[in-house]
Amino acid sequence: MDKKHRITIPARWRSDADEDEFFVAPDQTNSYLLVMPPEEFQKVAETVSRHEGLTPQERRAFIRRFYSSAQQCFSDKQGRLLLPEEPRKQVGIRDETELVIAGSLARFEIWNGKRWDDTFEAGTSDYKKVADLVGL
Repeated sequence: MDKKHRITIPARWRSDADEDEFFVAPDQTNSYLLVMPPEEFQKVAETVSRHEGLTPQERRAFIRRFYSSAQQCFSDKQGRLLLPEEPRKQVGIRDETELVIAGSLARFEIWNGKRWDDTFEAGTSDYKKVADLVGL
């Protein structure tokens, strides 16, 4: 992250346009920033709207919290994305924080480096279990 709180988005997550649109929101545990393109952001609304296991109250609570915390952001021509201040603070990203950018299918995550290390290590047994189940 540079002094202006921008990160460079890896090329594989950018389009050929002069700027890319993303939505940035803290995850449900305030552990990392979830970054998704508009089509993925819209899929969240569609999934929540269709999910049969949710009550109207649960649906409203989720929509209220998730969409009020999400911020629309645009990358510049150099592929840099300005990380909004409030979401950064919520997940423990400060000026001097080392960051990790992790791919997550059609989305990516921005982690405080220390928190990433701790979470990555804690997930080792789950990773191994799933890797075995899917034949890796």
